[in-house]
Amino acid sequence: MLNFIGLVFLYAGMNHICSAQFGAPDFIVLAVVLSFIGVPFAVACFLNRRFRRGNPNKMSFRWGYYFCIQVVMAIANLCWAFAEHGDIGVVSSTVCLLIYTVLAWFFAQRHHWAWVILTILTFNPIMWIINAIYLHTRWSEDAVTFSPQPQC
Repeated sequence: MLNFIGLVFLYAGMNHICSAQFGAPDFIVLAVVLSFIGVPFAVACFLNRRFRRGNPNKMSFRWGYYFCIQVVMAIANLCWAFAEHGDIGVVSSTVCLLIYTVLAWFFAQRHHWAWVILTILTFNPIMWIINAIYLHTRWSEDAVTFSPQPQC
């Protein structure tokens, strides 16, 4: 996944910084990497619980939320990496972040066109296979907007 690439660069950068300045405290790097997995998973669980309360007849969507959060985090990491390349890097990466964020928002609302586009734009065949299997079971459900109250 795109975020894996971001984590590799983050790990390499953090490892270089930590080893150069602080004597290689790998636990800091491990904590940062785990936060890129644990925090999105916790947020995805929260969003899924909220979704299930408002839509008890719909299937769970925990992976969908996790995938959306991971994609946005990966693009944000790339924006941060490209920010060093001047105005063109900042502008292009910000536009890219906005596009991916909008796609992730519609993906989270179960719009089928966003599922297809965002999955393809991960440029990761493994994610293509996982999302094809996962989303195939949810394809028959309609797009849903967030509603914290159960619908009568």
